[in-house]
Amino acid sequence: QSSSSSSSSSSSSELSIEAKLAKMEMDIERQSDDYEPKFTIMGGKGGVGKTSSSASLAVHLAKNYGFKVAIVSTDPAHSLGDSLRYPLDGELRNVPGVDGLYAMEVDTQDALDQLRTAVKDMVQSTKENGGGGGGFDLVGQLKLEEFVETLETPPPGADELVALAQMLKIIKKGTPDDGSPFDHVIVDTAPTGHTLRLLSLPSFLDKFFERLKKVRDKVSGASTLLSMFSSSSSSSSSTYDEPEVIEKVDRLQNLQNSIQKVTDLLSNEDKTQFCIVTIPTVLAVAETERLVASLQEQHIQVKHVIANQVVTSSEESKSAYLSSISEEQQGMMGEIQNLADAKGLNVVKVPYFDAEVRSVFGLKILGDVLFPPVPAATTK
Repeated sequence: QSSSSSSSSSSSSELSIEAKLAKMEMDIERQSDDYEPKFTIMGGKGGVGKTSSSASLAVHLAKNYGFKVAIVSTDPAHSLGDSLRYPLDGELRNVPGVDGLYAMEVDTQDALDQLRTAVKDMVQSTKENGGGGGGFDLVGQLKLEEFVETLETPPPGADELVALAQMLKIIKKGTPDDGSPFDHVIVDTAPTGHTLRLLSLPSFLDKFFERLKKVRDKVSGASTLLSMFSSSSSSSSSTYDEPEVIEKVDRLQNLQNSIQKVTDLLSNEDKTQFCIVTIPTVLAVAETERLVASLQEQHIQVKHVIANQVVTSSEESKSAYLSSISEEQQGMMGEIQNLADAKGLNVVKVPYFDAEVRSVFGLKILGDVLFPPVPAATTK
């Protein structure tokens, strides 16, 4: 957990002048009634170093700037805990050795299971309370059971979208020790294909939520009529419980509100930026181009591309293998720079490391390479 006030003031005194100014700016922003932390979402092809880049940014912001930082993995195949060398789960917890840094790995499958259960409960409750047969077959009319079947094999990205909605609720509570608001939230996402499908999911879910509103409206308006049908039928033993159905629908509409907050957040250029991580290979660069195009179509701010595993001139002289890799990378680095120039992006080159970067110590070194000092006024 975080240290006492004496240790935190000690760590604050170790910050650079630039970091202190940036922290003062954030402290002033935090006084606003509508304050929200700044979000950085890391995305890219699988295996290009998204998790290491995410974790190094989180360590960098917490250690070098003294910010309250949460790093969250929504990738179903988590590796954040391995990168930090600290076991993680669905609970936000302080990372030992770094005051102000908190991490968690969201259980995306559990988040999706909760959605499935909520939908099934709502459909079953609607059936049992007069909406499942006869002339008032809401379940059939609105094809709610079709949506239940769809959730048994959901489209890729559905689990991550629901997990992001859950994550926002947790982040809003602040740090787990004293409830202090976070300054920055770093999100380590699933590979590109998953992310691209995630961006198209809100419209898919909106259609279902429109049906939910119809359920609520019809249930509320037909309460008296359904009660009359129930009492006039001697063979019917069912009773109509309007509050039960509405409670189930409202539970799902709360989820809709959370998902809407996710989509609003993604397109909020003042609060959110998407950072693409890649490596200089043909496949990775092609995927990066698709991701940039899709994000900009969705009006999601992209400012930076991190090019990992770049073999430098000092490294290529060490072996014929690295020299060959460097030669292949030169053309791809040209492609990355052309993309950046065309789309107004900043390219950050990360040199090739001959060992995997892990632990807070290693991530801090990587962070200092990735994120050199910038003027406090532009710190995000």
